Amino acid sequence: MAKFMSMMLVSYDIALELQPNNIEVINNKGLLYVAISDYNNAVKCFNQSTDINPSDASIWNYKGLAFHALGKYEDAITSYDKAIILRHTFVEAINNRESSEIQIKRSPGGAAHPHDDRIGAGRLVEARPHVSLNAGPLAARPR
Repeated sequence: MAKFMSMMLVSYDIALELQPNNIEVINNKGLLYVAISDYNNAVKCFNQSTDINPSDASIWNYKGLAFHALGKYEDAITSYDKAIILRHTFVEAINNRESSEIQIKRSPGGAAHPHDDRIGAGRLVEARPHVSLNAGPLAARPR
């Protein structure tokens, strides 16, 4: 499996030599780094992706996942916040953000953490009353 992953990385590098700003290749390379637990290189790929396309919420979520895996929870929250701002109903990013917040609160001094005044995921959704996280087939039924 390691040989296959190495071959994939070489393939991505060759593709990026031909098209250095190919965001799909950059993202896939970043996801491959996540798969092999090389989160520092994953963050580098996702940084490049957000530089090219800062309006893609999924990339910000991926970046947050890589930061979270590195234990950089504040950076993860910043990335998730950007994803949530871009896509207000991005439930995965909202849940991932909450997970990073839990990790911060578990750290020593977590209750008085300097980022406690950030916009919480719930408050982001509350600020947009037209957004419902429970929108499903039953939500549209008259009562």
